[in-house]
Amino acid sequence: MGWLGLDDTDSLKGGCTTEVLFQLLEDLPDTVTFRNPRLVRLWPFAKQRTRGNAAVAVELITENETELLTHLDLWWEEHIVSLKGEVGTSDHSERTQYPADPGMIWSSELIVNEAFYKSAVSSHIELQDLPEVTRYWGGNGRIGATAAVLWPANQCTYEAIAWRDNEAEGRRQLDDEALTEVEDLKDTFLCRNPKLGTSLLAPRGNSPVLFGIRSWTKEGAQQALEILEARRNIDVDSRMRRWPVAYPISIGTVHSGDWASTVPDLLVAEGRFGVALGEDIESARSIFEACIRDACARDLWLAENPVEIEWWGGQFASGQTEPHSDLIKNLQKAHLLVVGAPLEEYGAPYGSDLRLLTGLAGIPTLQYGPGDVSIAHAPDEYVHTRELETTARVIAQVIRDSIG
Repeated sequence: MGWLGLDDTDSLKGGCTTEVLFQLLEDLPDTVTFRNPRLVRLWPFAKQRTRGNAAVAVELITENETELLTHLDLWWEEHIVSLKGEVGTSDHSERTQYPADPGMIWSSELIVNEAFYKSAVSSHIELQDLPEVTRYWGGNGRIGATAAVLWPANQCTYEAIAWRDNEAEGRRQLDDEALTEVEDLKDTFLCRNPKLGTSLLAPRGNSPVLFGIRSWTKEGAQQALEILEARRNIDVDSRMRRWPVAYPISIGTVHSGDWASTVPDLLVAEGRFGVALGEDIESARSIFEACIRDACARDLWLAENPVEIEWWGGQFASGQTEPHSDLIKNLQKAHLLVVGAPLEEYGAPYGSDLRLLTGLAGIPTLQYGPGDVSIAHAPDEYVHTRELETTARVIAQVIRDSIG
């Protein structure tokens, strides 16, 4: 058993130390477990602060410390060393920007040093000021990593953190109704800017963090996280923002009762649950089932008579072609040449065979053609002849450009 500390893996160009720690914990050997993850805020005026001022630490439990340290050596080389030297520029601060200088420490036992911790959060610390630890890696990040491990844990708050999809870009879009619901919880704090009324949950810079919720209690943070997590359209892929609801839940049929004069003893609802772009079917099912379980747990009757979920019928995975694919570039070029206007690129919320070609066969595939999806699979379905002719010319041009 021991404590691992980590800091300074980010810069204004991106990155997040909390995410690096999360990934490290996900990759731990099966013989290692963890508990008590912690985040401490360091002195915000430290000269070589990169972007944020937070450092992280976690307690690791193992019967084989040598095996764990070998794993940490390898993980450091494969995942953290490459982060050193990243540096960005600021549009709003004249402070000199320093490159990331990651540091990690391991202490075989918990060392409480309140005096050092207080110095780290209120003054400048040099590497030579650090107390001895069992093992260390890297540079200046060791200062924050050591402070996180030596934190006396006299008082704390909690934070629930979620990360964005790797492909997500642009401004984070948190549901304002969900934000209000989170803000009204008795244990959360600093959810909005008190002067502007804007959200304080989501960062604005280059960071993989989607949002962070602060709470006085662990239960409050978990409750707030569930509220936001339930909103599957918080931060959708930019190609899906064309739709008011990118990943809808649609209840198509509801059947209950067998006679007008009795109280129904069974209700069966059948519907459709949208799989997010880049999400696998099993993950989508798990999220749906977890939401139903949580809802049942909060209801006295449903807690004893929980909803049963059955997956049946057509179940379509999501599918996509890489955004920078030559196929997309060739189609955009051909469309502009034939039509005389740029091609709008967006994702569709319905199932198609694209998922089979991209997912199973690995063939870059796009959906492009005539017609209007709003009248597809409906009475009097049709496409205009001129749209069909235009599509044929564009596809012919794509073929010419692709094969030379």
